[in-house]
Amino acid sequence: MANTFFQFKQFRVEHSKCAMKVNTDSCILGAFAHVENPCRILDIGTGSGVIALMLAQRYQNTLIDGVEIEPNAAHQAKENFARSLWADRLYVWNESIQEYAKTREHHYDMIVSNPPYFTNSTPCRDSSSNVARHSIHLTQYDLAKCVQRLLTSSGRFFVIFPVYIATQFEQIAQKFQLFSHTRLFIADNPTRPYNRVISVYSKKRTSYVQEKYLEIKERDGNYSDDFISLMKPYYFYL
Repeated sequence: MANTFFQFKQFRVEHSKCAMKVNTDSCILGAFAHVENPCRILDIGTGSGVIALMLAQRYQNTLIDGVEIEPNAAHQAKENFARSLWADRLYVWNESIQEYAKTREHHYDMIVSNPPYFTNSTPCRDSSSNVARHSIHLTQYDLAKCVQRLLTSSGRFFVIFPVYIATQFEQIAQKFQLFSHTRLFIADNPTRPYNRVISVYSKKRTSYVQEKYLEIKERDGNYSDDFISLMKPYYFYL
């Protein structure tokens, strides 16, 4: 039986009630996302709250909101936040990001998201899995629109997609004056393609997009030095 939790160095994430379990892509996103001295951070589709907790560990004075439409996942994120060392700075909002964006007056210096992206694939039998994996309740258009509404003028938006989806999203994002300036391409190992990418957006147009590359493991199956360096502050076994 799979573990119902994932143990990090400074916190523990229970995820038995979440359709989307703690996974490597979310952890890489949480470790890679960085801005200088953010006052507020927003995690869109927080799920178990893992990315929000990673950011709370790094930024000791930052308020972090997690928005999660699925009730069971929102409840579990709330429990995970309450058990953490940073419970007084972490908040969960059980509603859609579309509704959330309509009612908030404050803006965010950093927004992160590991959003659903399947559009035409076979739906899951479980309704919560559909919400977590399929863009039924959150289209790419709505995601870009909400980010444009909530991001500060100097803020950064970090999002992870499969490479082919990221290309589609970039075209949509530009319509909302969100411009990519950094991309981190991720591969499982040197023999596999770079098939997903973390894109970093801002409201300021740039003439040059910096591209970085991360291979999670070496050919021999051991974690790469780059992956270890990125994840060592968080992973218990590194």
